[in-house]
Amino acid sequence: MRVTTAKAGDRSNGLLDAFLEAAADPVRDGADGITTSCGFLSVYQQELAAHVEVPVAASSLMQIPLVQRTLPPGRRVGVLTYMESRLGPEHLQAAGAQQDTPVVGTESGREFWRVMGRGEMEHDIAAAARTSWTPGATSSASIRRWAR
Repeated sequence: MRVTTAKAGDRSNGLLDAFLEAAADPVRDGADGITTSCGFLSVYQQELAAHVEVPVAASSLMQIPLVQRTLPPGRRVGVLTYMESRLGPEHLQAAGAQQDTPVVGTESGREFWRVMGRGEMEHDIAAAARTSWTPGATSSASIRRWAR
């Protein structure tokens, strides 16, 4: 398991080509659409949709504009992500979200980050409960961005 943080169209690490092939497989088997849940894949949205010629929702970040429109005035959507330092404005822009959307990561040794970062298949539920995200567990800069 790897986390992709490549730029749009970047084939240097082989991930785009791997995702293109992985999306084509179910379409060849008759799938009418493709969806993923990884926010980082927003930068591959256009390439994936063009490659498979069926509807593609490559990133959970694509939900941000929709959810933002449902909120009352003065409220805004925020993103909790695997790695705050790697989820950049290009990912948000590719998903149609505002580039100043607040983003907070699960870094700092939290259980989810440990399991994903090492590609492990099992996690410690008790450790995850002890290390779940709380405002005090992240940087004050992140909290200020979240509160805007």
